[in-house]
Amino acid sequence: MRQFACVICLAGTGCFYCMSAAAAEPADTKVVLDLEQCIAEAYGNHPRMVQAKASSRAAKARKSQARAGYLPRIDAEARWQRLDEEPSIDVGLPNSLREAMIDAAAMNLYARTVGDLGSAFPGGGLPANALYTSIRDAVEAQAPGAVRVPLSGREVRTAAVTLRQPLFTGGKIHHRNRQAALGVELAREGEDLTRHTLKLEVTRAYYGVALGKDLIDVAESSRKRLQVIVDITGDLYKVSHRATEMDFLKARINLSKTEAVVALANKYHQLALVQLKEAMGMELGTPLDIHAEHLVARPQRRLVAGQCVTEALGSRAELRQAQLAARVEQSGVSLARAEYAPDISLFVRFHHISDNEGYRNPNDENQWVGGICGTLPIFSGFSRPAKVREARSRLRRAEARAHEVRQLIALEVRAALLEVDEKRESREAARRAMDDAIARNELAKSGYRHDMVDVEDMIDAQFEELEARAAYLQAVYHYNVADAYVVKVLCR
Repeated sequence: MRQFACVICLAGTGCFYCMSAAAAEPADTKVVLDLEQCIAEAYGNHPRMVQAKASSRAAKARKSQARAGYLPRIDAEARWQRLDEEPSIDVGLPNSLREAMIDAAAMNLYARTVGDLGSAFPGGGLPANALYTSIRDAVEAQAPGAVRVPLSGREVRTAAVTLRQPLFTGGKIHHRNRQAALGVELAREGEDLTRHTLKLEVTRAYYGVALGKDLIDVAESSRKRLQVIVDITGDLYKVSHRATEMDFLKARINLSKTEAVVALANKYHQLALVQLKEAMGMELGTPLDIHAEHLVARPQRRLVAGQCVTEALGSRAELRQAQLAARVEQSGVSLARAEYAPDISLFVRFHHISDNEGYRNPNDENQWVGGICGTLPIFSGFSRPAKVREARSRLRRAEARAHEVRQLIALEVRAALLEVDEKRESREAARRAMDDAIARNELAKSGYRHDMVDVEDMIDAQFEELEARAAYLQAVYHYNVADAYVVKVLCR
């Protein structure tokens, strides 16, 4: 009994959902799927697959963003502002102009004072009397040395459109595009890795459901047989005394153990169904069943370790991811070095200003400006050398990781091949043991009918057959899972 219970517990490893979720399934029409349909369902619905596909789309979007660095950038700007006073500038006057302005003002004031311009300036020359001299000195004292010129009104509205086209960046745009393209490949490999992982999980869960169905059949069949034995033993004990009370009690004990096994097998089957739904990304309340009526051993493969290692190293997504990550870091080193290079770009700007009476050219509110702009970083607090050192360290780490992944894959393949060989031998041994147990049980029943075997031997033979059948089912399940794992490590 303990051996059979261990079979169910071991086969149920990984069924981590509570019984209440499985027991709450509605009694609607069940969805019946085979293994390939279950795998396809997982590819389309499982959250991890949805995340992987979303990561691929995000990587493609980042690639488009990086490609935009080659294209011109156009920016539009609009502004409205109100000043507390009109902006202006004082423009200094030339001495000759200032002297002429003082003379003209002094002459006008002197003429108004004398009353007659002709008599004020006889002969057309400047008067030399004291009155004119005092008037001119007063005007000169008040005359400004500069003229205030307004620049614009208090309210200014401006609009501008600027186009910038990078001409040279030292490779920054190229390396960013390189990293983005490698990012797309990384996301694609991640999607492929998720697909193979889900395939293994669905396959394991599918075989778990098939194992549960077979365990229920075996346990229920044994329960019925033991019930018959209990009835026969009870009659023999009460009527003819061909069986002892200990035989009768032993038969009842084995029947009770088998009934417990039936309940345990049903529980495992329900848990295996829940695990399969989770692996498929299906709602846990959805009614589900599988096409397989019995657990059938997968066909045997002829595998050579060296060829399998070579195949795995050429197809495993983990290794390609590690190699791509190293290439990304190599581009990161080049990008860090490019920080020393200048940025040169072409720019064209259209500028419009309104309400600008005092602007430099008030008759033309629109301006076009074009040219070439260059920026060369001189000092940035030693951040650029630190970026180069960091990028090189990341590159060495990525290269070491790629080498480690290569070694781990080779080890994983060899371990998977050894495991599938061991599980195949265990399956064959369990099959032989089951055949012997069935033959022994048949001999025990035949011998009992001819009074050659007592009741106790018949009870033991029946229970041994139950344990042997359960052990064989377990061996088939573990062999199938091991074979599916080989398919996963080889990315077939």
